[in-house]
Amino acid sequence: MTKAKADGQDPLLALLDWRNTPTEGLGTSPVQRLMGRRTRTFLPTHETLLRQPSHQETATKLAERKKRQAQQYNKKFRPLEALKCGQAIRMRLPGREEWSLGTCMKALGNRSYEVEVCGRRYRRNRRQLRLTPETAPPMSLVELTPPESTLKPAPNLTEPGPPPPEFHGETKTERMPPENEMGTELEPQRIETRRSERRRRPPLWHQDYHMN
Repeated sequence: MTKAKADGQDPLLALLDWRNTPTEGLGTSPVQRLMGRRTRTFLPTHETLLRQPSHQETATKLAERKKRQAQQYNKKFRPLEALKCGQAIRMRLPGREEWSLGTCMKALGNRSYEVEVCGRRYRRNRRQLRLTPETAPPMSLVELTPPESTLKPAPNLTEPGPPPPEFHGETKTERMPPENEMGTELEPQRIETRRSERRRRPPLWHQDYHMN
């Protein structure tokens, strides 16, 4: 489409030709796999090319293509060794280029591990971690100290507790105000409104006229 714009041609026609171009290894174009037929273009097309392709054949070729891609990918890569709890590892912290020393805490499954680096916990994939022959740093105090619930035994709820203390003395009763006092307190105080007064001074030109 960039080349079509540079040549002054319609980019939509270039996109139409690309959609009708067969994909390498499949023998069918993207529009054939989507719509089951070719779309009309300005290129001369033979009658045999307008026939609907076999979807089963397309699925088989697509699976073979993915298999060849996996074989090419596996030539350069191999399964990494699984990590164990307490092993020393190296990991890149966010925003840094160097690999920081840390400790593998536990495996989380699916090649995912929980590691501790610089006193903080992270969850990383195996390919983001590197084994190192160095000595692992000491674990944090949170991991070494057992929880408080394991140190203190649970109280026995069946044993009766001490009786509540008895209170000896006079009880104070609140004094209720009489009805007349309550009525005077609850009755709102009326506020009389008055009209503001100010001295009115007529303009000077009124002196030339007799006004009642």
